Amino acid sequence: MGAGACCGNNRGVMTYTEDDIRRHVGARALEAGRHYLREGRVDAFFREGDLIAAQVKGTARRPYLLSVQCSSDAGAFESECSCPVGGACKHVAAALLKGLRERREPARPAPAHPPPQAVVAAPMAPDLPPALASWLGALDAGRAEEETDYPASVSKRIVYVLSPDARADAVPHLAVQAMTARLRKDGSFAPNERRFEPRAAFKPGARPLYLRHADLRIFHKLSTPLRAPGAAYFSSPLTAEEGFALLEEILATGRARWLGVDGPALALG
Repeated sequence: MGAGACCGNNRGVMTYTEDDIRRHVGARALEAGRHYLREGRVDAFFREGDLIAAQVKGTARRPYLLSVQCSSDAGAFESECSCPVGGACKHVAAALLKGLRERREPARPAPAHPPPQAVVAAPMAPDLPPALASWLGALDAGRAEEETDYPASVSKRIVYVLSPDARADAVPHLAVQAMTARLRKDGSFAPNERRFEPRAAFKPGARPLYLRHADLRIFHKLSTPLRAPGAAYFSSPLTAEEGFALLEEILATGRARWLGVDGPALALG
């Protein structure tokens, strides 16, 4: 999930500028999104109040599903996408650019004499429009299946090893190191673990089968310039909001361990 940029709500409609999109996704993703829009890759688009949902054709066989909305946190964008980046990506940029283009286009005038229509009782509106509910449901279902369903032939896992940060800072930090390890039949991990560099997950080529969507979302955050130099671990005071959010994501994988891959398992609560 990506957060950032400023957006507003004007009479129940999300309002934003191209500069807001650039702040949210970055200049490179914005240009890629512009290219996608010109190529007609945004093949489904829905806007309802401060929420946008879309389906964008990327490099994968299936289109990516995404949603964007203005959060209550200082008017920031909150975006999710089923692509490996997970949000704040070129697919989100393409959808937001389409929203800008549609808002700028003049509305089609209504016919001077509209045909008469039968007056019927209006049905109660659902909480979400059917198309939007369908897209978001497919997004959630696809992620839930991917998070839990490893191929039977794949025994390697990403393990997140948490430990006190060894740097001599006055304020204690928590370090998180991504490792690869083989899962044994008894549920423990073999000791021949290896360090995994988060940026390696986004290199061109086939994605390893042991990487889950949750891992890619976490690696995206581990690899941003705001993280510690080297980006092999995340180091942040636990009082920081983003530190808590990332720690929750790591614990939710069920693959967090204390001090080593053979250390105690860590979980939420």
